[in-house]
Amino acid sequence: MDKRVTVTVFPRLNMDSCGTACGVSCSSCTSCDTNCGFTQVEEEQMDNLYFSLEEIGFKTCPDCRVEYVDTSDIDYSIERLNTVLVTSGKSTVTHYTYGEYMTKNAPIIALNSKIISEKRIPTKDELSRAFESYC
Repeated sequence: MDKRVTVTVFPRLNMDSCGTACGVSCSSCTSCDTNCGFTQVEEEQMDNLYFSLEEIGFKTCPDCRVEYVDTSDIDYSIERLNTVLVTSGKSTVTHYTYGEYMTKNAPIIALNSKIISEKRIPTKDELSRAFESYC
């Protein structure tokens, strides 16, 4: 029987928000004082990551579940992040330290609540090796 694998992805904060003059998503913002918090290139990289995770995950581990954490739900995001941090042997965050931690470390990718990548998007080969070690 195949082992169940849960992939958890924490994207970078403010991935779709504009600068300080706007509180709306980039797609409808036309008068920001700064560029969007998440550039077009970063958005494409995250889209490619999501596709790769599903492609590799379901091919390697038939019982794979992919969870993309909605970082706009702060309480849930902190709860999920703390689960991943504890499982990975790291200190937890609070409402006061969450933003700084995510700014320094996101995107964060975990398999079965164990961090496999922080601060960058792993290659397909790295993802494949990580999945193979869990299945």
